[in-house]
Amino acid sequence: MGVVWLADDRIIGRHVGIKELHLPDGVPADERVVLQQRVLR
Repeated sequence: MGVVWLADDRIIGRHVGIKELHLPDGVPADERVVLQQRVLR
């Protein structure tokens, strides 16, 4: 469903994870919204 990147946050001075969401083609718009909101939680 995505890729997680390890990064350095220079402001807080520590390692953080950044998730890049990859949804397959053909996912209905209403389901995309649900999945995007789930990632943000």
